[in-house]
Amino acid sequence: MFHARRLVLSLFLTCAAFAPASGQARALVVFGQAGRMFPLFNVSVSGDDMSPGRALGGGLGLQLGETTALRGTFNISKSNHRGPTVDLTNPTFTRSYYGLDLMFGAPSDAGLAPYFFFGSGRIVSDPAEPGIDSFTKLAGRAGTGINYVPDNSFYVLFVEA
Repeated sequence: MFHARRLVLSLFLTCAAFAPASGQARALVVFGQAGRMFPLFNVSVSGDDMSPGRALGGGLGLQLGETTALRGTFNISKSNHRGPTVDLTNPTFTRSYYGLDLMFGAPSDAGLAPYFFFGSGRIVSDPAEPGIDSFTKLAGRAGTGINYVPDNSFYVLFVEA
């Protein structure tokens, strides 16, 4: 039963975000996200890396105009360290990202709005292994997505990479 509730909540957070109509400006946007985190780089030259893991998050945005928005985002993901360099009894790492994104979109009359974003923030990596301290690093991020606004709705469906 617990997994079913998590699945429903994840689907809701993935597909729904409270947003203004495309013609509004200076509106506040509240959104939720759920998905998977796929690391792009190895941790070491020996081939150590982090496994993909599920991610949950959300944020608050300010619609600056019809095509731009400023978003504050927060995401949490869990993944496992894989590789020969470090022998861990518990390879799980919890990573938290918080930062600001600037988003540029192109709304259409059909309700579709492709967009891209870039931003920066901080990543806090907290290993489950006893005796290893958590650490914080600066991070940048960039991505693209598409919003779909159903007619007469305050909800927006979106896919983002």
